[in-house]
Amino acid sequence: MKGVLIANTINLLQAKATQHKLNISLLLDNQVTIPEHTDITEAILLEVKLLAEYEDQLETFKKYFGD
Repeated sequence: MKGVLIANTINLLQAKATQHKLNISLLLDNQVTIPEHTDITEAILLEVKLLAEYEDQLETFKKYFGD
């Protein structure tokens, strides 16, 4: 059971990081994705912050509980 929980946590953190990478790519490639939002740069920075948080969590988790 421990192995399943570890694998699930790693997969979830990787998926969340991938989600925010995709959001950044979409914002860079297609600024009309959020037409009511006038500050695209701020939206990108928010996504970068979230991406960094998930990547940090992933690396920390793997350091102590991963392979």
